[in-house]
Amino acid sequence: MSLEKLLEHPVAKPLELIANTGLNALHAANPLRDAHEFLTGAYGLVTEPKSKKEYITGLKQGKVLGKGNLAKTLLYSGLFLSGAYVPLLATRAALGGGAYLAKRALTWDPVKNAAATLVDKLKYAPAALAAGLGYQKVKQSLSKKNVAKTLDKWKDDRYFRENINPTILEAAIAAKGYAGAVGLKWLAGITAKTGTKLQTSKYKTIRSLGKKTNTIGTFVQNLCGDYLAASVFATGLDAPKPPVTETYKQAVDFAEKVREQPLETAKEAAVTLADRVQSTVSTMTAPAQHALAEAWDYIGGIDNPADKHAVIVIGYDTDDRIFRFNDASDMFYADAAKVYDDLLRMGFKAENIKVLTPDGDFHPRGNYANLARAFSDTSYNHSGSEENLKQTLEQMAQKADHNDTFTLYVAAHGLNENGTSFVGLRNGTDTMTDQELREYTKNINAGTELYVVGACHSGGFAEQLGQGRDIAVSACSSNQPAITDIYGNSLTAYFYDELARKGLGNNTTPADIKEALGNALIKFKNEHRGAFLYADEVRDQMPVMGTGGSMLPVK
Repeated sequence: MSLEKLLEHPVAKPLELIANTGLNALHAANPLRDAHEFLTGAYGLVTEPKSKKEYITGLKQGKVLGKGNLAKTLLYSGLFLSGAYVPLLATRAALGGGAYLAKRALTWDPVKNAAATLVDKLKYAPAALAAGLGYQKVKQSLSKKNVAKTLDKWKDDRYFRENINPTILEAAIAAKGYAGAVGLKWLAGITAKTGTKLQTSKYKTIRSLGKKTNTIGTFVQNLCGDYLAASVFATGLDAPKPPVTETYKQAVDFAEKVREQPLETAKEAAVTLADRVQSTVSTMTAPAQHALAEAWDYIGGIDNPADKHAVIVIGYDTDDRIFRFNDASDMFYADAAKVYDDLLRMGFKAENIKVLTPDGDFHPRGNYANLARAFSDTSYNHSGSEENLKQTLEQMAQKADHNDTFTLYVAAHGLNENGTSFVGLRNGTDTMTDQELREYTKNINAGTELYVVGACHSGGFAEQLGQGRDIAVSACSSNQPAITDIYGNSLTAYFYDELARKGLGNNTTPADIKEALGNALIKFKNEHRGAFLYADEVRDQMPVMGTGGSMLPVK
């Protein structure tokens, strides 16, 4: 009997459901992933640059414990020390299995169709309430077709685990006595997302309200997360332990101090922990350090296959008033469509490529079939505003880990003033500097990160983003124009095409990027010479590549 026929047997269906429920229960309560999260936080504490300015900026956003590594370290330390870690795993397993069964029920075609039909019938009231976002837009997002598509996404077990497991951990912690903090954190998260949505409104007043709502929601969400981490850590230190050593007495005294001054004491403890880890690692021999790194990567790779994520930002569309001859205003769509197709060739899944446009809609003059399909995904906000790009990159920081690949492509007009490069977004309504984009991407820690900016005078982006292992490419230096013809043939589009021949992944090196960029430059110049209107500018255009804090001109 073939495997297909075997799976169609009536007995196989319940067995498959039981097996997958058990698998997802175990996945929700994977202690190896917890160990990896703890090690990631501790490692980040040791290696992340310390900046008072960055801390104050984060403090204004409710990040009392800094960038997130301290909070992560405290949370998992508290869980491990509490003595209730094993019961917590059991709770997570039960929640994970239950959530999976609910997912299977909701995505079962009869139930899915009934739910989609019900939402479709009730869509007029929420559409009217959300009129500031656009009545038709909200009504369309709640249509039977779109609701069914959204539910279909949850059929993918990997998508389900990526989106539900963080919630399951927090739900399990809530069940252990932290329901208030977790509930407030969730409510604040919903508020922040609502604010982001409101910022896509065509009405200035609604956009202003959305910005304030997002700011308040983000602040409370971050504050609750840090409070939760510090509280769990304090509880872990205060958990009953045999009074057999002086070390235990010190721990009890420390727990009392934490109860009185939780945040201050937690920060002091984390700094001490980071110093001890750094001291221990520095005294290890090179082979031992290598073995530790290998173990860390191995733990992180268990049940965590490599994935690829991308964000494409189109800065200008048919409302662009800078260039109006021929179809020039459509050139960024054409450019982005080429890059989107190249990403698909390199193994990026369509659902992992986020596409942002000036007003969040898709209305180019040309026909870009693959790119158009990206807008059937209503699970995220397609607005190309600076604020929404920032939010999207924060989501990427949550999704992409050291086992993954991430690339960002920005196609826009650009300028350079006083040594700072910046690009226009939302048809020039927003402007984003190279330093701001660096700030927005600093928490992304993928195994390979590639940032590409296709804009005039964009050299500063390569300098700001090409730090550490990250690789950044600017279409030209800070004092040059970057040429894109009306068909979207830009140097950066040629670059992604060259890169697609080799692929982009965790084994991609700076040398591979430089080679692809050099080959793209030759082809771009050869095909835009002679009678081409901007042949002289193309001849002089020189891209810039940055990595490891160094600028590498490509010729």
